[in-house]
Amino acid sequence: ANLATNERRRTRRADAVRRRLVDDVEVVDTYPSELAELMHLEPGLRALLFLVDVEGEPIAEAADAVGMRPAAARMALTRARRRLRAEITMESDGD
Repeated sequence: ANLATNERRRTRRADAVRRRLVDDVEVVDTYPSELAELMHLEPGLRALLFLVDVEGEPIAEAADAVGMRPAAARMALTRARRRLRAEITMESDGD
């Protein structure tokens, strides 16, 4: 019973993430600057970044929602943030 409940929760979270990603794709055309760099990330990583940094979800829950282990999610977030920072810095230096 607990496994079924956990799976239902995970599926609901994953569906919510997918819906948010679709909404984000539509917003990118409106805000081409920093959001454009987000589109260079893989969808799962973009969802993870959104859940943790925008929605404030704990890493463990966000990792579960995108099908990652918490340790892998922490490392992926670190790399994604570093990559975004570098791309945004390069863009602002080029102006």
